[in-house]
Amino acid sequence: MHRKFFFFDIDGTLTIKETGQIVPSAIKAIDKLKANGHFVAIATGRAAYKAIPMLEVCHMDHMVCNGGAGIVINHE
Repeated sequence: MHRKFFFFDIDGTLTIKETGQIVPSAIKAIDKLKANGHFVAIATGRAAYKAIPMLEVCHMDHMVCNGGAGIVINHE
């Protein structure tokens, strides 16, 4: 199997827009992708300091943030 790269937006994709709660099936899908060796990251327009808490909630380590101007790899 080839490693694939998956990027997910937060608002309305990983979360329910009205409540801000994480969609439970999204966490299951992320965990399964990671278990199968794929790269999984958040892609958001949010500033890094506003989005970093979502990494842990979503079981992720990587993020493209600041509308594409910032990158977080392994929480750094």
